[in-house]
Amino acid sequence: MLVRRLLGLVILIFGLMVASSSNATSVAWDQIWFPNGVFLTEGASMSYTHDLTSGNSGLHGDPFDPNADCVLTADLWVKFFDDFSLQYLFTREKVKVYMDGTLVETRTLPDHFFEIPFFGFEIEHFGVNLAFIQDDGMLDVRLKAKKGDFSVLYSKLLITHEECNDPVPEPATLAMIGAGALAMARRRFTV
Repeated sequence: MLVRRLLGLVILIFGLMVASSSNATSVAWDQIWFPNGVFLTEGASMSYTHDLTSGNSGLHGDPFDPNADCVLTADLWVKFFDDFSLQYLFTREKVKVYMDGTLVETRTLPDHFFEIPFFGFEIEHFGVNLAFIQDDGMLDVRLKAKKGDFSVLYSKLLITHEECNDPVPEPATLAMIGAGALAMARRRFTV
């Protein structure tokens, strides 16, 4: 008797656990190439927008739907090219990074003058506030040369996302919950 009751309780609990949310995680990324590089001198800036929605024909992966999906992670990579400029020979280049109009970081780019080769490529990683993307599926980026000069060659935004809506439990899950409840009710009303 006690075994049946415990078995019914275990089936009920297991059914409730299986019924919990189990959405599939999707990945989307957008990469913007600047074919000849965008050269920024001290004080100059450039702006561009990453679009992760289905409206972007160059999107890779599963499009992000701001009305149905939730962003789980977001990362931005920007590839810089540090030239051998005599004007800024012993100056550490700095870039200000703005996302959706908010200054996120001022980053010092590595100094390639004392490294080989003299002309250096550097890929910088920036964390992204998920709220910047969640509203409309887009990220506005502005890069401003605070010190020195450099070129920007490409920018890549990668996100993982999943459906936010509560999923409807599968019939097998509902059957398992029902079997557990039935077993418990049967025990209660059996003499």
